[in-house]
Amino acid sequence: MGEDTILIIDDDIVSQRQISITLRSRGYVTKITSISPVAVKIVQAELIDVVILDINMSGWMGMELLKEIHISKPKLPVIITSAFTTEELMIEALEKGAYSFMRKPVNTNFLNELIEEAVGM
Repeated sequence: MGEDTILIIDDDIVSQRQISITLRSRGYVTKITSISPVAVKIVQAELIDVVILDINMSGWMGMELLKEIHISKPKLPVIITSAFTTEELMIEALEKGAYSFMRKPVNTNFLNELIEEAVGM
């Protein structure tokens, strides 16, 4: 921890900022965006250790973005979040390479544990 960079992709600005503030207080560097094409460019151009991705965003759906991220960086851990989801969606995300899936509101302690596991891979 400390130098690990987390990219938060979420169109809910309140959720985005809450997660970012919590992670920064734990020593992580955070980058935030709500724009899918910008997220892809960040993943391609920068060293990102973990992505936190809201699966239900306007514009590209999260599954499309998950696919694009894994085209650029196949081993990059992506933690999916969603306030509105089904078990089928969670299974689909995991089958398509998501590292883990969390329901919103995000439990920041559990999220921190997932990130620690993911960066330790």
